[in-house]
Amino acid sequence: MEFLKEVPAIRFMALRRYWYVISALVVAGSIVLVMVRGLNLTVDFTGGLVLEMGFSRPVDLEEVRSALGTGGLEDFQVRTYGTAKEIEVRLPPAETGAAVDEARRVTAALAAVEHLLPEGHQSLGVQLDVRHFAATPVGMKVEAHAELIAVDGRMLKFRVSARDEREPISEGTHERVVVNVARFDRRMEAKAGRST
Repeated sequence: MEFLKEVPAIRFMALRRYWYVISALVVAGSIVLVMVRGLNLTVDFTGGLVLEMGFSRPVDLEEVRSALGTGGLEDFQVRTYGTAKEIEVRLPPAETGAAVDEARRVTAALAAVEHLLPEGHQSLGVQLDVRHFAATPVGMKVEAHAELIAVDGRMLKFRVSARDEREPISEGTHERVVVNVARFDRRMEAKAGRST
């Protein structure tokens, strides 16, 4: 099998100076871009918190974003990984460790009730009232607990707490509402249609 009938005569060595100039311009342009725009560092380089959660049914990312925003979280990233039933939530670093504490409480509340909900339903966080009274050093383990203390129709109220390896660090309440996912989606679509 013959690919080329004639051997092409490409003068690589004669053109090397042109390629040196092009390479230098690309490197210089890259350096200028880094100096002007900076690096877009993710949680891997800046610190912060990455939560990986699995659910019994596929998760709508917009609903998760809405629930996290309603819960008072800001500057977070949500994406699926693996399957549609698994999500990853990235939170920025918090100077006081409050983001880690808050994430553990929310995760504990979700875990306490998610498997008990009827098919086609999920819970959304509507209020978080927590007192944080002790800091935890980086690297120390933190445990979060959620106890369902009241059910009023579709409203669920949890007592939430967190403790590190040495002492309690926070306590409070977290309220969630149970929603029919299909009905919730229809309301959001109708609201989006009215706003445009």
